[in-house]
Amino acid sequence: MNLTILFCEKHDIDICNMDEMFLLPGRLCRKNLHYYRVELFYDVIDLQHTKLESPRLYQDDFSDIELEILDGQVEAYILDMLNMSCFLNLNGNGDLE
Repeated sequence: MNLTILFCEKHDIDICNMDEMFLLPGRLCRKNLHYYRVELFYDVIDLQHTKLESPRLYQDDFSDIELEILDGQVEAYILDMLNMSCFLNLNGNGDLE
């Protein structure tokens, strides 16, 4: 986090006070920390899920053979990640640094 603060200060980027309150229209007032850790995260996940559920996704980008190869590559990647010791004790994205 310190590197992020230094980067922001160096480039004159405003740093949000995470203890200040943030009002989402139609919802309860929450701290900025909650908004950026939870609400925004859910919005991004929902957006990605919607894109992945789209039946047209990749139809024009890959042939059937390429999709089969890609599926195998994804399975191999998942197995590799599950077997790497540096990823074994992660509890969430926040542990990635």
